[in-house]
Amino acid sequence: MTGCARRAHIMLGGGNPAQFPEMNDYFQQLLADMLDNGKALDALCNYDGPQGKSELLALLANMLRDELGWEIEPQNIALTNGSQSAFFYLFNLFAGRRADGTP
Repeated sequence: MTGCARRAHIMLGGGNPAQFPEMNDYFQQLLADMLDNGKALDALCNYDGPQGKSELLALLANMLRDELGWEIEPQNIALTNGSQSAFFYLFNLFAGRRADGTP
């Protein structure tokens, strides 16, 4: 094998995520339940704040504390819309400034 087909490479490019029948069934049932109890409109039509959904951030911080022993709070967590965006933000965050002071 050559190029990105070799196992040593991890493809971080775009593309459709894999689909799993069990997850498709779960999401279909979840959406049906949300339609039945009137929560679908809120879930599909309301934007979260720039940092993300506060409930998710709190639950994630709790999980990281409980499972990994990390001293972390919701405001220490950055959610992104995918690995490419995450690495873009991360690399720019850690890149710092040039010797002349420019970003």
